[in-house]
Amino acid sequence: MSASQFDDQPDLFPPFMITKTNSRRFIVRTVEDGRGIKTRVDRLCEAFGGRYVDQEEGYIMSKAGLANMEAAYAKGRESFFWLLSDKAR
Repeated sequence: MSASQFDDQPDLFPPFMITKTNSRRFIVRTVEDGRGIKTRVDRLCEAFGGRYVDQEEGYIMSKAGLANMEAAYAKGRESFFWLLSDKAR
């Protein structure tokens, strides 16, 4: 099999868990990699309005923000601060 056949396959085990809260919000907890740097999921959560809550150890997000983050993750998008600043030039 060629590598291009595997590119269309969905990620069956994403590196994050989603928990619904009582206030119609969602908590996105990323799987720790132990290196202490932000992962792609962390950056996408922040780009779509997620706010890190230390007590929950995850990002609190709205339903729309979560849907946008999941869609961007599935498409393989990245979010870096220098990519966002380059678009303004």
